[in-house]
Amino acid sequence: MSSEISLEEETDRLQLSEEKEAIIEDLINGELITSTIKWKSPTELVIAYTNQTDDKLIYGIHHILEFWNGEEWIVVDPLPGTAWSDIGIIFNQPTSEETINLESYYDELATEKYQVLKEMNTDLESDSDIIQVKVEFEL
Repeated sequence: MSSEISLEEETDRLQLSEEKEAIIEDLINGELITSTIKWKSPTELVIAYTNQTDDKLIYGIHHILEFWNGEEWIVVDPLPGTAWSDIGIIFNQPTSEETINLESYYDELATEKYQVLKEMNTDLESDSDIIQVKVEFEL
């Protein structure tokens, strides 16, 4: 039995690979995955994610919170002993919502401009397709 791939099969495989790369590029640029603040308070944040692709996405509870100091984004350290459950949320609907209980993870937040960074993945088996989604808000 031969393991040779025909020119047509190789061309199809390359085309699919290029299409996937283009989709991932759009994902990375935030063109196909968007996030908005649906509701906010000093203690809680509700983020709505919109997936404009046919791919399912997987994300976890972990997030990174940063504040804007006027020149750059600075990571807000979580409370000592903070841990996130290591679960995967499968996002295969057009929209998904996440509630972040800010007071569970952080000291009282000042009136600042913040952003939440969330990593999403298109493949559970690979870390190569990680997309970082950002959403900004002010308290």
